[in-house]
Amino acid sequence: MFEAAMNRRSFGVFFVLTFLFVTFLVERAPAAERGFLGMQVQGNSPKIAAALGIEFSTGVLVRDISVDGPASNAGIARGDIITSMQGVPIDTFERLVQIAGGLKPGDEIGIDIHRRGKTIKLKMAVSEWPNGWGITKSAFAAQPELGVTFAALTPKLRKHLGIRWGSTGIVVSVFNDMFAGLTTLRRGDVVAQINQQPVWEPQQFLDAYSAAKEAGRPSMLLLVERSDGYKYVLQPIIQAVGAQEAPVFKIPGQQGG
Repeated sequence: MFEAAMNRRSFGVFFVLTFLFVTFLVERAPAAERGFLGMQVQGNSPKIAAALGIEFSTGVLVRDISVDGPASNAGIARGDIITSMQGVPIDTFERLVQIAGGLKPGDEIGIDIHRRGKTIKLKMAVSEWPNGWGITKSAFAAQPELGVTFAALTPKLRKHLGIRWGSTGIVVSVFNDMFAGLTTLRRGDVVAQINQQPVWEPQQFLDAYSAAKEAGRPSMLLLVERSDGYKYVLQPIIQAVGAQEAPVFKIPGQQGG
């Protein structure tokens, strides 16, 4: 009974601390001061330790890492247990929050991890937050020729649409079914790249579309993330000559255009 009550309390603390951690690093710390580690973690527990057959329930588990981020470059992998950072034992999730909150871009820190029965010492170079990771302000841009509206991927929108941690790009927030023949994009799609270039602001789609139209290109290559993974899709450019017109609705008995 006591163990179960403590476990429920521990999970409650974990979620509260996760929120504070994200809020501190993403919304409150000045962009020039906050450091980016590129990993998502959660606290260890006696039950997790028992499942893994280890004798300690301290440290934090690495749930995910960003591609080419500091954690990935340092050699950290999913499933690692971080036991020490900057020489300080990570006894609780709160301890990690405390240490990470004081890191700045350019800092080089030592990290001890436990991986399948072995302790490994690593060095991590803290970086600035990459474009697309520190989005906090809402922004929208509509492309009327395609019937889609794009939104910046803020934490609030990420949670609302159930978009996973680590996804970056712009989100299709509105889609008009009448334009289904002009685009394969649908609401909830995350456009990560346009013509092999990362995007994070909705206006970037409009700019790229206009540039492609001006250059006379037939389409743009989009890297789109959906629930089943990433996929490259071609987005046709609607040219002025011979462009497909938007659907027109007429009242019964109406004559002409």
